[in-house]
Amino acid sequence: MSHFALTYDANPARRKQFLAAIRQTFAHLSGATVRVAETGSLAVAWTHWENTPWNCTDHPESFGLLLGYALTDADEQLDARRLLAAWCAQGGELGAFDGYFLGIASAPSGALSVMCDPLGLFPVYYTQKGDVLVAGSSPACCIAHPACPNVLDPLGLAGILLTHGLVEGRTLVDGVARLSMGHRLEWQPEGGVCEREIFRLQPEETWRDTSNEEILVRAAAMMRHSIRRHLPRAAETSLLLSGGLDSRLMAAVLSAEGVAYTPFTWGRRDDFEVRAARAVAEALRLTLTVDADDPSLEAAVALARQTAQGYAVPGGFGGMEAASGGDSKLARAAPYFWSGIIFDYTWGGLAARLFLLPTKPGERAVDAHFTSVNTWGIAPGVLARLLHPILPESAVEALICKWKASRDLPGLTSEQKGYMASLNGRTRFHLGDVLHRLSVHSWPLLPWIERQQLQFVFNLDARHVQNRQLEMELLLRVNPRLAAIPFDTNSFRFGASLAKKAKFQASWSRKLKDRLLGHVRRWYWQYIRRSDPRRYYRLFDLNAPPWRAVRAAAEPNRSRAAGILDPHVLAELLPPAGVPIRHNKPFAAGASLRNLIGVLFWLEQPPR
Repeated sequence: MSHFALTYDANPARRKQFLAAIRQTFAHLSGATVRVAETGSLAVAWTHWENTPWNCTDHPESFGLLLGYALTDADEQLDARRLLAAWCAQGGELGAFDGYFLGIASAPSGALSVMCDPLGLFPVYYTQKGDVLVAGSSPACCIAHPACPNVLDPLGLAGILLTHGLVEGRTLVDGVARLSMGHRLEWQPEGGVCEREIFRLQPEETWRDTSNEEILVRAAAMMRHSIRRHLPRAAETSLLLSGGLDSRLMAAVLSAEGVAYTPFTWGRRDDFEVRAARAVAEALRLTLTVDADDPSLEAAVALARQTAQGYAVPGGFGGMEAASGGDSKLARAAPYFWSGIIFDYTWGGLAARLFLLPTKPGERAVDAHFTSVNTWGIAPGVLARLLHPILPESAVEALICKWKASRDLPGLTSEQKGYMASLNGRTRFHLGDVLHRLSVHSWPLLPWIERQQLQFVFNLDARHVQNRQLEMELLLRVNPRLAAIPFDTNSFRFGASLAKKAKFQASWSRKLKDRLLGHVRRWYWQYIRRSDPRRYYRLFDLNAPPWRAVRAAAEPNRSRAAGILDPHVLAELLPPAGVPIRHNKPFAAGASLRNLIGVLFWLEQPPR
């Protein structure tokens, strides 16, 4: 969770005030080292932990900073000095880099650039107030500047509650925006701030009529090459292993490439994820490291409050694993970690479910895409009632139209539009923020967001990724032993191995048997064991002890929300603390409620 904050401000007194406020903002980051640099009118502050890869180059008239790792198309790993030199030499012609990073480059002229990974997973927020630029890794960094008041943006709030993300980059803070996907931030003292596009997925016909065998060969080759590109030099790595398809395929590819890594997972001994991860690790003759400690109630409350007030809500409170701070088993396992968390969205799986949605007669694909995204938010009619104290009903409909217009891009197929919507939605605002918060422990290695890979999947025929077909066939090809291990599932129905799935389609009697066994297992865990063996459900279930504590801590802030959120509608959506919330799917159904809890915490901050 490395943070940064900067301002370009010719007023030295305001710069001093800004840096003092930023130090206070970063004070809650346990174990973090805070560093500061000033060059001319530029003031920069950043944080890092023991495992954070970072370096900077500081000259009297120029400055460069790199948090994380950035890779050129020639497979060169940049440092701050080379990043600054490349930007000064090429300026606006400088392209995008792969990796997971935050880069800052400032020239003697006062020109400034802030850049990050191609998908914008590393968060960059910014605002311009007159001749002053303020930017940082959270809206809280921006409001640390005396020229940037903490004033609510009603449309920013509506977008978050509607889509579980941001619409047009607008946040809860008026005038503070998040840098768009595929862009970098550019600043000129005379011309102000702008977003410069440096990467966009382009439609092409290369892979449209290619055979399935050729697709598999190409995909496997790209994976192997990406692993080699992102492998750190002379540094140990770990792998977040849940035993599901994404992390299992990740383990298979890493092992096939001879990469040494420590498999790591969170959970109790009997958790489904731990059981599956242990089976995969044993098949690879590796020792699984397990962190069995769920977040304490105090840590859960602290993390929820920090998330809401620091990130200003859109991440949706993922990454409860980060509640233990920088000194954790993951931090001690290795300074870098591999993860398949993004894989499901970039190579198919969940993304495929979005861009293969069935549409009703006469319904546009983008309408179906919005309906899917809105399952993580509040229904438009209910949202209009909730926000009527600050927004007219027409404002919500206008916001939906803007969201659809930004996704209904000309020249793209329905599948490509859906893929873009997936990347520029939950992938960035939820999974990206989870990865950012986990970076407090160990730095994420993300080969699956390489531009070449994204371009490849973007142009595949949908049949290759439907029902996660591409992932399953790759696992069968790379490591059949791992494919032979049955899957534990969150539905309590233990899925057949991929090897068996490839040979037969389950009959209706087999499906009925699996369903009944699932109900029996659910009953056993609920009434006999009185526990939930699905760790991620525990982390997101608003009726679980950590979330009951979070709800109780947020409850006193309802009175602060009275002028913003209709109290009756709020009570319908989010019952008072202590009242159970009825839902069967804590991931999606609880997302909007977690965002409402976040708004309540955000309102604790006094406006300036």
